[in-house]
Amino acid sequence: MEIENGIIGFTEEKKQVAVDGKEYVVRNLTPIYRSEEDRERVKRRIENTLYHIFSKYMSITDTKKEA
Repeated sequence: MEIENGIIGFTEEKKQVAVDGKEYVVRNLTPIYRSEEDRERVKRRIENTLYHIFSKYMSITDTKKEA
């Protein structure tokens, strides 16, 4: 069964950590892709999205510096 974007499942890694005397379980889910091409496609989409977000942020901060 395919979940989305070529992802067919997830591997799960759990570890317990203590913060301020409290115990927490940290779960790391890593996607398993149907193919290397699906993984690369998703990676490119994430990179492009982050680039556009940071580009907007940088243009806003550049404008504030000029003022």
